[in-house]
Amino acid sequence: MTYREKLELYSQGKLDEKEKLEIERELEKQESLTDYLFEHQAPPGMEDIYDGASPFGVTEKDSIQSGFGEESETVAKQINRSIRKAFLKTGTIAIIIALILTLFIVFALPHIVSAFYYDPGKVIGTDLDGNEIEQLERDMSVYAELSIPELGPQIIIGTDGYGYGNHSFFADAAYRVNPEGDDIVINKTLTGIIKRNSFICYNYRDLDKYLMDLHDVSQNESNVNKMNENDLYYTYVDLRDVVPYETFYEDYIENGEMYGTDGSWVWCATKVSEEESTDGYLNRGFYATANGQFAHYSYDGDTYPMLAWADDTEDLDTEAKAKEHFTSMLSYILNNKKFNSLEHQLQPWVSESEIEYVEKNGINVYGFIYVSDKTHIEEIAKAEGVNKIYVDRAL
Repeated sequence: MTYREKLELYSQGKLDEKEKLEIERELEKQESLTDYLFEHQAPPGMEDIYDGASPFGVTEKDSIQSGFGEESETVAKQINRSIRKAFLKTGTIAIIIALILTLFIVFALPHIVSAFYYDPGKVIGTDLDGNEIEQLERDMSVYAELSIPELGPQIIIGTDGYGYGNHSFFADAAYRVNPEGDDIVINKTLTGIIKRNSFICYNYRDLDKYLMDLHDVSQNESNVNKMNENDLYYTYVDLRDVVPYETFYEDYIENGEMYGTDGSWVWCATKVSEEESTDGYLNRGFYATANGQFAHYSYDGDTYPMLAWADDTEDLDTEAKAKEHFTSMLSYILNNKKFNSLEHQLQPWVSESEIEYVEKNGINVYGFIYVSDKTHIEEIAKAEGVNKIYVDRAL
């Protein structure tokens, strides 16, 4: 009778008392053996090293035959094999889980975290040449026109993403001016990072249009003489009164040949609140003329009509056009909540009250900026409606 058959009879209660005691002793030995093998089993992957031997140099056969016989040896081998397989299976599962977690942390998690933050590198369309346009290019083109006109009407943005809401960016701005009929290119570049909820420009100088910090040439002949005939200057014009848009356009844009505004983009400062200072501080505005150049980007024309007027080379020569363009830009930034909520050192973001004020009161101008030379700056400083002129060297 085989040992397995004895076990079957034992389980059925058909063995006599002597045989029953023998089986129970054997089972007790097998239990002790199993516990021992489990405690001293080699780690997964070490089977080839031990080659079936126990860690302390005694073979399975020696240890089993020392007390259990041939049938016990067979059972012990089966138990040992099962334990080894269990260890291998557990080790394999652990390695797979660790690999999956590693891949998830390296490749998936950064993008999942970034989805909760502003994504400047999101592709939103193509320009007229078929080049991809990223989210930040449109956002900065609109925002810069509202608050940083010195960058000019055309901005090219590049971004690199590092995951977890972190990005680096550069903004290249290049535009042409021709106050004397000769095209001159002015370049400006901003670089910085977007770190989750922060927008940081590394080489940003204060562009908050505090005119008193610039060079006043309106009343001082000696300051005019200090200007170089060959240089170009950002010309900050502070008007005596707040005037309706079409009055501003007629006086300073249509007389562009006299004042040099026909050779440059012209950015007009627009009143957006009753509390806003209009004395030497140019806050929010837009380009009344882009001198035939403007940013090219796709946008929702139904929601934001005339957000960019690159396809329409006609200047904003009526208040209706100007108001539509200006309020579309304000609405675009306001509705772009992730961009509008970034912490930064630039001009304040847009508020709902600004749109409400312009809708109610229209476009009213209290100053403007353009690029010009000494000859034309001298002329505009004499204009009747001008309070003061401040200049800052552009080139």
